[in-house]
Amino acid sequence: MIKVLVALLFTAGLIAYAVFWNEGRKEVFYLCGNFAEGTSYASVDRQLKTANRLTIEKSVLGTQISLRFYSKIRPSLHQCRLRFDRNDKVLSRTYE
Repeated sequence: MIKVLVALLFTAGLIAYAVFWNEGRKEVFYLCGNFAEGTSYASVDRQLKTANRLTIEKSVLGTQISLRFYSKIRPSLHQCRLRFDRNDKVLSRTYE
């Protein structure tokens, strides 16, 4: 009886993890797709603030801003990198 309960709990935890992982992946994929070349930084910032399961890293190198966002659940698997020009417009987008 205990073994069955442990197996059921493990399976439920695994299913929950898989669901959250997939939702995080979709969030990165679809948000990254929204940011075409020329999109303003303000628009990107506004949309990223709606995200629930993302970590967002901002770096500034001289006059160029770069954003990297990824799922909190598996950061190394799915991420999006955005580079902005000096006019705060998306210069490039990379989904990995």
